[in-house]
Amino acid sequence: MNNLEKKQMGLRIKKLREEKGLTQEELAEILKMKNRATVSSYEAGRSTPPSDVLRNLADIFNVSADYLLGRGGNDEFVTPPEDNQGGAVSEIGWAIKLERQSQDMTQKELGKQVGENQRQISSYELDLKPVPEHTLDKIMEVFGLSFPEFLAKYNMWDESIHPHFDGDANKQIAFEKAQERDALNDSYKEDIQTIAAHHDGEEWTEEELETLEKFKQFVLSQRKNRS
Repeated sequence: MNNLEKKQMGLRIKKLREEKGLTQEELAEILKMKNRATVSSYEAGRSTPPSDVLRNLADIFNVSADYLLGRGGNDEFVTPPEDNQGGAVSEIGWAIKLERQSQDMTQKELGKQVGENQRQISSYELDLKPVPEHTLDKIMEVFGLSFPEFLAKYNMWDESIHPHFDGDANKQIAFEKAQERDALNDSYKEDIQTIAAHHDGEEWTEEELETLEKFKQFVLSQRKNRS
């Protein structure tokens, strides 16, 4: 699932939740989650619900899982908000503070790297105000963590962890990333084979070789972004 598809699914979940008259906290409680952070992550398109949570969401909203995934041909396309601020995530300030301190960083230093002043960082850490999603993305980038990895590190990960991973969310995250890389590699190989089959028995022209090289570089850049 690419970023646009994740964003669209998140907007569907948000729209259905609001139509149901539920807050993020109430939906998290129904799903037996520790707090609203994971629900917020779904709605922001930062992470996707595992299959069991997806089924629960479909039951709660009385829709099909395919609708949530955007697989229905007649499904309504949910338009993102006009502003670029998106939503905001609350109840994670304490974890941001712990991670900042673990990296020997002051509030002022973190603020400088994410374009916020020290007072705003302090208000986030004290949970006086929720963290805007675009700011949270920058904070995670500074910390060198994905949002799921951050949640897992501070025991806020509410995804279902397969028994194979012995309750270790980071192992599951690493496995899922490896699956994405493998899928990308397979797709790359198939596309190359298709191109090669089309030109079977022919000489490659310089223009064709240049096109293949550009395609290769594009795939490598996509692979890097997913890792």
